[in-house]
Amino acid sequence: MGIKEEGFLSQEIEKWIKHIREQFCEYFALCDKLNAFGQTIMLGVKVHSGYAYEVLLGCLLERTMGHFQSVVLLSERGMVSQAKAMLRCLIEAMFVVVAVSRDKTYSYALVRNHIFNRKKAIKACKRNAEADVALFNDEQITNLEETENKIQSEINKSSVKQITVRDIAEKAGLIKYYDSAYLMLSGVIHVDMKELENIMERDKGGKLSGMLWGPSSSEINIILLDACDAIFRVLDGIFNVFNIEEKTKKHWLEKFKELEHVYRNLPV
Repeated sequence: MGIKEEGFLSQEIEKWIKHIREQFCEYFALCDKLNAFGQTIMLGVKVHSGYAYEVLLGCLLERTMGHFQSVVLLSERGMVSQAKAMLRCLIEAMFVVVAVSRDKTYSYALVRNHIFNRKKAIKACKRNAEADVALFNDEQITNLEETENKIQSEINKSSVKQITVRDIAEKAGLIKYYDSAYLMLSGVIHVDMKELENIMERDKGGKLSGMLWGPSSSEINIILLDACDAIFRVLDGIFNVFNIEEKTKKHWLEKFKELEHVYRNLPV
């Protein structure tokens, strides 16, 4: 069956992949090379468990490379909205990498920030218990209340303040990036009415005539360039933090600059 019957899961999508990759061949060529380079860095960097910032950045390097590869996979299939959603995830993780590369001690604040996620999860469980008493017995509800009080006590004692994505972007020196690209991509994550208008097909009179669906090549070049930009920033952060053998680092930086030159000369 074709795309009409199976959508993006159809075998027919292979034709679109070929078409879109040919249409934006220079952009995909850069992505493929940057991906191979990033994989080399990811597998070549040694993470030491005694350093929280190394562990955090090591995990985020794996995460961001996965996000980057997802953006490429979705883009070549013409899944524009989905590629944008994954791009936003990539950018958010990139903020953390850059922030920690500028201040290694910031990793401890980010680790401590997880306590607010724990508190949120406990409060959600309590709300469910109150809404449906059959879900939890009295002992379980008591345990939830005690856990919530314990978490709140930890927060009060440590005077830890909740860190937002905007806070992290500001720490990374990328607040303008947050206020532009990151926020513009919010509409594809949340149900934004303005973003949904892009799905509506209108006739010459402006009336709704149908819904746009299926593969599209709209904005693919911008999406790929933004994804490359985020990975360049991630790798730069890795180079600034990890203790890499001088000869290896020199080789990596030469390749980095070579790919960055290609990136800067691609048309937007």
